[in-house]
Amino acid sequence: MARARGFNRTIFVISYGVRPTIFALLPQLQSYRPAQSSQHSRSYKRSLRFAPFERLTVTDSLTSLSWHIFTEYCHLLTLCFAMNEQAKILELTTRLLQAITVADWGTYTELCAADLTAIEPESNGHLIEGMAFHKHYFDMAGQSPYANVTTTISSPHIRVMGNVAVIAYVRMTQRITNGVSATSTTEETRVWEKTAGVWKHVHFHRS
Repeated sequence: MARARGFNRTIFVISYGVRPTIFALLPQLQSYRPAQSSQHSRSYKRSLRFAPFERLTVTDSLTSLSWHIFTEYCHLLTLCFAMNEQAKILELTTRLLQAITVADWGTYTELCAADLTAIEPESNGHLIEGMAFHKHYFDMAGQSPYANVTTTISSPHIRVMGNVAVIAYVRMTQRITNGVSATSTTEETRVWEKTAGVWKHVHFHRS
């Protein structure tokens, strides 16, 4: 039991400060004693309930319970990490579109890789590589077709695969022309790559 108890202390130290609710199990773990008879200990089970897990089953092995908690905890950390990365990609994409709207070339170049590739209606079916093609529209400032508009990202779908992330969405653009409001939409897919801990926009496709 000494080795098992040591393992349990390790698990709870790792958990401390991130998921305090795991400590709800600690009193029950300390008071738990397996049945004396091996025949009974194999069949002995007790159910525990605590947030954020729906149900855990305690068997005759304290170590196996700790391992179960640890694997569930790692699963939660993975989900939380994925959600954080998805939120980050959505935030960066929003900043990117805002930079386009206000012709903020500095922010646009900060977010994009120098060898950015793109396929968009303005390229007339050609693959564009680099930033020079896009700078043309930033130089137009208020005359740019993307200036003075309201942009909405609709139905975003984000997938993070290690150091690569893909976001697909419908871009809704509202503009006023001659006093008349009009809304147009484009379907966009943007690819981000994390290099040295920093996400960079490396490719997009607009249609």
